[in-house]
Amino acid sequence: MKQKITRVFNILKKLKKISFYKNKNYYWLRLMGRHYEKQYSRIKINSIQSNILKRNARPLISMSNDLVIEDLLQSKKYSFETMLVVLDPYNIAPLTALAVFNTKEEYKVLYEVIGDTKEESFFGETEFKTDHRVEILGLYADRTNVIMMSLENKKGEIVQRRELSIKTDSIPAKWRDIIRVKKKTRPSSEPFILISGGTAITTCAFDVSGNVRYYLAEQSKGYGIFLLSNGRFLYEEKDINRPTHGNPHAIQIHEMDFSGRVYKTFYVPKGIHHNASEMTEGGNIVACASTCDDYLENAVMELDRNTGEVRKELSLNQLFDDTCIDRIDWAHVNAVTYQDKTQTILISMRNIHSIAKIDWKTNELVWILSNPKFWDNSSLKDKVLIPEGDIKWFYQQHAVVDVSDQFEFEEHVSYVLLYDNHVDKRRKVSYFDEDEKSYASIFRIDEKNFTVTMVEKYPFYKSTIRSNAVFKRDEKRIFSMGGHLQPTMEDNYGLIAEMDTQVKESINEYFVKTGFFTAYPFRPYIKEISRPMPILKEYVLGGLEKIEKISIDKNQFKNLEVTNKKDINNIRICEDIILIKARDHAVEQVYLVGTNHCYRKDFSETKQTLSIFANMLYAVAVPLYGLENDNYKLYLNVRGTMKKTRKWVKISNESRINS
Repeated sequence: MKQKITRVFNILKKLKKISFYKNKNYYWLRLMGRHYEKQYSRIKINSIQSNILKRNARPLISMSNDLVIEDLLQSKKYSFETMLVVLDPYNIAPLTALAVFNTKEEYKVLYEVIGDTKEESFFGETEFKTDHRVEILGLYADRTNVIMMSLENKKGEIVQRRELSIKTDSIPAKWRDIIRVKKKTRPSSEPFILISGGTAITTCAFDVSGNVRYYLAEQSKGYGIFLLSNGRFLYEEKDINRPTHGNPHAIQIHEMDFSGRVYKTFYVPKGIHHNASEMTEGGNIVACASTCDDYLENAVMELDRNTGEVRKELSLNQLFDDTCIDRIDWAHVNAVTYQDKTQTILISMRNIHSIAKIDWKTNELVWILSNPKFWDNSSLKDKVLIPEGDIKWFYQQHAVVDVSDQFEFEEHVSYVLLYDNHVDKRRKVSYFDEDEKSYASIFRIDEKNFTVTMVEKYPFYKSTIRSNAVFKRDEKRIFSMGGHLQPTMEDNYGLIAEMDTQVKESINEYFVKTGFFTAYPFRPYIKEISRPMPILKEYVLGGLEKIEKISIDKNQFKNLEVTNKKDINNIRICEDIILIKARDHAVEQVYLVGTNHCYRKDFSETKQTLSIFANMLYAVAVPLYGLENDNYKLYLNVRGTMKKTRKWVKISNESRINS
């Protein structure tokens, strides 16, 4: 331990001279954690050699950095008065910091990031400990932040208090000044809002004055992050996808927290899209999926949280009939949630203006919530709930969630909230009312009598795609998270509006210049994310469809043209996956040609049908696991032309995974 700590402090001294590296904190943590990356790596040393640039998986880097922080904490060199503060230790959340120190007695740490106004102050607290890690969030950008930190004993007494200063850099220009207060008439029930997704903005949180107080330095895929329990979320890697008939699907998904730590990486063979959520707290994940045959965005999957295995995939083509299955993207599933008490899922199908409840054990379609006129000629008309009273029907809706816990319990009754974009562009219907508003709508469903009534509809400015609503019945508030205004307002694509539900009056409004996909209250769970990371041997879970072993005439690989930047943007290796970055559908086949063995990965089974995605730049993933020992050269079929890459991979140990 003494040698380890000495090495740590020697590196810290050297790093005082380093000025060229943007995030010195991350740099010295990586330097100090190299031995941990070697110790805990899944891949045996030298089992995969290559002239391709290699990188370690994100969870391994997070885990190694976290272990270095634990070493510093256990050195007992830091006190409350002389604590170590590390800004953005995981190199993805620049407005965060980690404070590390020790006390002789157990204390809980309370802190306040002092706001420009009382409403802007950000608060956090930790568990009772003697070895303290305090994750500090809610920092302002481009200033010296003042944090008031206190120690509280088990009697609830403050025994010590100090002021802490943390200097932060400015936000990148492309994400600066994107939030603007349009209207503020009362204190908000949610002083910090998290916005996520869209094509021109990163995940970020802002306060009641429009100041960005948290952001991720890397953009996720356009659907944004998917919130889990206890400060964790799923983050879809934007640039690693599977080709489809439309929008490429993310196949590399990280489980992260708001400090920026990556706990696990999941590889999902067919990818996910639009939405994913926990089935139970800490449990498996349900996600929007695709069958990836002749159809797109027409399935739901269950992902095992512990193994990454796809436990179940349900094609909605099995449940619906030809009256709606009439195109590749006939359903366009954009939301899925699981109800544990009934073991059912709720799904939103944008392109058929319908919500459905499905028994997840039996795959039975329980009911459909939709305008009955849509189902007049369908064999499923008896599955459509019977409307009672006046109902404002929804069109191309998003973000359906069960909100029954906000209402008094009734046997066989549930309540659902959805965002009614109220457009029929993707599937025209003769009875569309041309209403120029969008709505947050709540429905009461009586399954015993098979009826639906409209509890309430709250009108908001038109948002034609994306978007969601957040309902807070006890506080008499509902939020419209309008992610894509049409037409724009004052050159803004997004509008977040907080409405008083008693008078149906919008009391606070915020413009989001770029628009976004979803928005939620920002609740990062400081207590949970201040804990040390668990050490996981299996930090990369799931898998990809295996590469195919083939017999082939090697003469076809002679005298080939070399790929150029127009063909291939870059090639790299992440542990045991080759990532080849190119335009959508450019890479049709990948060949690994060895002295004795040959393998092929085929990406040509789908054809792009939507021009909007045809120019997307992303990496396809080729697994190296399962390959026999050999020296391989990498060849690519690029848009029908075979080319060489001058890249090679040497596989020298078939059992490449450390046990």
